[in-house]
Amino acid sequence: MISLISAIFCSITAATDLPVKQYYSFHLVLEETFAAILIRFVTIQLIFFYQFVFTCLVAVMCGTLYYSLSELFHLFKKDLQAAVVDSKNMTVKLLYYAKLFKLANELEKTLSTTCCLFLCSQMISMYVSLATYVLLDAEHITPTIVWESVPQISLIPASVIGITFCASKITSQIKKCDICFQSLHDRLISQPKIDWKTLQLVKAMMKKHLPFMSACHIIKFTPTFIISVFGSLFTYGLLILNLKHTERK
Repeated sequence: MISLISAIFCSITAATDLPVKQYYSFHLVLEETFAAILIRFVTIQLIFFYQFVFTCLVAVMCGTLYYSLSELFHLFKKDLQAAVVDSKNMTVKLLYYAKLFKLANELEKTLSTTCCLFLCSQMISMYVSLATYVLLDAEHITPTIVWESVPQISLIPASVIGITFCASKITSQIKKCDICFQSLHDRLISQPKIDWKTLQLVKAMMKKHLPFMSACHIIKFTPTFIISVFGSLFTYGLLILNLKHTERK
């Protein structure tokens, strides 16, 4: 909805902004007729859809998959805490945890490249938007440029934060499962008569190292990543301001 509204107002205000008007009209010199307005409107809608709507749909898809997996780990932890600690129940839990282990690896492998490309495109858009506002003087910032920046300012940070939050939730739930395993291990080992089979099953689950959700093993989805992204944007903005100030001198 934000992208659609921004695109509509962008196409309306572009009529009074000659450079933007020519850009969205493929640099054709056209009179302000219905055909020219339609070409500009369709072009802006397609660009906004590709640049913002499509990437947000990708973010929603990836975030939903990450969140669903985190919920499966949460349900597993609750079942593990409520289960009777014996070899029969732990065998069932081991088989279920093995399926979660396989699912987590497949999900990380499937979404890793997609998330990497998504984050690269979103971060480039944020840097471009920041550079536009910093480099342009106030009198050169037209309503069209403002409406172009609305989706960049609102949708891009929201999508990056959302997908990072959903992915980091998996890691949080895995850590809680590890704590639960350790608690079961300590309880079993402290019993006067140790149930060795149950203990081995718990140890088998403890030895499974689940993957860390990442983007091509370059970016790890943690709350720290969100801070680093906006910290780098702030640093980048200060650098551009410094260069702009130096040029004026």
